Amino acid sequence: MKAKASKKCLIAIAALTAAATALALTSCNSGGSSSQADSSSASSQTSAQTATTAAETTAASTAAASKKLEESDIKINDTIENSADGEHAITADGETKTISNTLVTKTGEADGDEADFYGENSAVFATNGGTLTLSDMVVKTNGTHANAVFSYGEGTTVNIVNISNSYIETSGNCSGGLMTTGGGTMNADNLTITTSGNSSAAIRSDRGGGTVTVTGGDYTTSGKGSPVIYSTADITVNDAVMTSTASQGVVVEGKNSVTLNNVNLTADNNTKNSDKSNYYQAVMIYQSMSGDAAQGKSSFTMNGGTQGQAAH
Repeated sequence: MKAKASKKCLIAIAALTAAATALALTSCNSGGSSSQADSSSASSQTSAQTATTAAETTAASTAAASKKLEESDIKINDTIENSADGEHAITADGETKTISNTLVTKTGEADGDEADFYGENSAVFATNGGTLTLSDMVVKTNGTHANAVFSYGEGTTVNIVNISNSYIETSGNCSGGLMTTGGGTMNADNLTITTSGNSSAAIRSDRGGGTVTVTGGDYTTSGKGSPVIYSTADITVNDAVMTSTASQGVVVEGKNSVTLNNVNLTADNNTKNSDKSNYYQAVMIYQSMSGDAAQGKSSFTMNGGTQGQAAH
């Protein structure tokens, strides 16, 4: 039976120290230490900040009741495919592109850091100041380290990926839906994202973080170690429905943040990542020493909405 939060949106939060963070998430990177790996931190400076509201959660109820965008709702006029290891189906490298009503499929494999940090093998990739605007898209990937839409910026470079009214599905391990690293920017509106692989958050970031804003839509994960949101960035989600069926709902690593506004979050974290795991959490905050996230105060804020977690 699901245990629903009260009108004040009471939130189950675990702020884990180094002893517990070693249990955290399945590794995507070689070497065994990453933003989705276990942690070897000797000390954690993280603390949780939560915001609750006493108001009725009308807006969240409206979001939950809105029609979920299905693949069949999108009219497709073109198809772009790529099956080569490490390559992309769509790339905006220092340029501006606008693409709509297109089916993008990506297979092929990649390993660790090149994919998780720098975008190798992602289906859609923006880098070097590129600006990519996507609408009415279907993006599907089936491969290890095959992220769907990736924004990567290095140093002072900002990459912007704007994506709206689109359907995203990934089925391989270490394959997120939206991925932002190296200071990139990701803006998304009214998406349906489904991931089924392990370590495959629907809304994901890694080393260098960035800024992610998501409004509306439905976001579901079913893989082990696959929260709906994995944050090494500043991530805000508004008026959306988020469901994880085998992991935390939200994970914040290091000096980063997640803010949920009028979001319905269900975190059925019923699968432990290893025999060392002692806890089930709806929201987890931790500090690793992998270098993927700066040390400091983490922040999780939930304004309105609902949060539910299965009883174990």
